[in-house]
Amino acid sequence: MYAQIGADTAFRHIDQAVINEGADAKLMHGSISLDDEDENNCTELLMGFHRHLPEYRQWRETTGRARAINVIQGWKDENDWPQVIQDKLPDIKWIRQPCKRGQVRISHPLLPYGSTGPMTVNRRIIPCWYVVVRNGTMENPNLGTYEEICKAHRELLAAPRSPSGYPNKYGGTDQPFPADVRIDLQSYIQRALVGQVHWGDPMVRREMHIEFG
Repeated sequence: MYAQIGADTAFRHIDQAVINEGADAKLMHGSISLDDEDENNCTELLMGFHRHLPEYRQWRETTGRARAINVIQGWKDENDWPQVIQDKLPDIKWIRQPCKRGQVRISHPLLPYGSTGPMTVNRRIIPCWYVVVRNGTMENPNLGTYEEICKAHRELLAAPRSPSGYPNKYGGTDQPFPADVRIDLQSYIQRALVGQVHWGDPMVRREMHIEFG
């Protein structure tokens, strides 16, 4: 994400599928900051929210709040976090999480999250979505196969679907972006771990033999 000064980046989301169905409960949120952030230009999290899910769900049900039908639902404090529930959970507050250049933020999937805005400085981040892979199958099957994602890494192409399992809605490209560069990993095992080369590549097999016999 590259947000320039004045960009309207303010939003808040909650992954309702995690709360309602337990889907993607192991999918961590995170990002790498490419610039020094400050309190007015950063991610924000509703810290401690995940410890009070039973109370929160009961409140939503008794007040007739509609259940979400999408994986991610826009969050508005006036509807989702009004004063009445804030008074019940006074220790749960939105906390801003500025990172320095090169720092990584990792957060729990049950935490509502968002961004400040509009931007007062240029801000660049790389969103990172971490998922469990077992026997070539992704935690969210709608994301695609492990091989499809590896191919996207190798060929510097966009993956067929987002980590949520939905196709890209806001534009994309069917060819490599000219400014893309590969991460300069020194080990072929490292390259295989991030999908840059096949595990069957001769150099990977050579390193595996040296390391593990």
